[in-house]
Amino acid sequence: MNGLKKLVFYVKMCRVIPAYFMWQRSPDREVIRQDMYFWKERRRIQCDSDLLLLGHLLLEHECFRNLFQFRIRRHRFLLKKLFPPVGTLVIGDGTVIGPKLFIQHGVSTLIGARSIGEECWINQQVTIGYEQDRQPVIGSHVRICAGAIIVGDVTIGDNSVIAAGAVVTRDVPAGEIWGGVPARFIKKVKGSSFDDQR
Repeated sequence: MNGLKKLVFYVKMCRVIPAYFMWQRSPDREVIRQDMYFWKERRRIQCDSDLLLLGHLLLEHECFRNLFQFRIRRHRFLLKKLFPPVGTLVIGDGTVIGPKLFIQHGVSTLIGARSIGEECWINQQVTIGYEQDRQPVIGSHVRICAGAIIVGDVTIGDNSVIAAGAVVTRDVPAGEIWGGVPARFIKKVKGSSFDDQR
């Protein structure tokens, strides 16, 4: 790095130090670490330390900011000043979220599930929301593609895929791909729900 680039890098990293200490003192420290390394894998980030990885994620990936602020819970005002989140990505405070949630292009996304399992992937313009005060339950290893809508008292089984634009209003069994309006069974998942399902 030349002199100017180094200076810009260090100035930016100064913003990360308070967030790093908030993470270290958080009761959800290990869950946040798992989130970070899941994002590292998905985004193919090359970082050698937790501090640099957290800095890269907070500085370069706005959707991670929303997730980080959701996990930290305290000092959100300061975090929002240091790292403005995506304004149209909303994660409901009452949602219980397992480790390794990846949000890809979370613009116009509402996450209002009762709970989300571990290692899930949510794309842009997704709505997971209430219907008469009842919320969906999302299992583990679930991928929810762009524009999908999941509403009401439904359960999405583990290792399932909700296709782009699908509208889900009933339970989805584990290991299945559902799509359409209203959503219906398309086929069984082969391998991981994150694999390219053709």
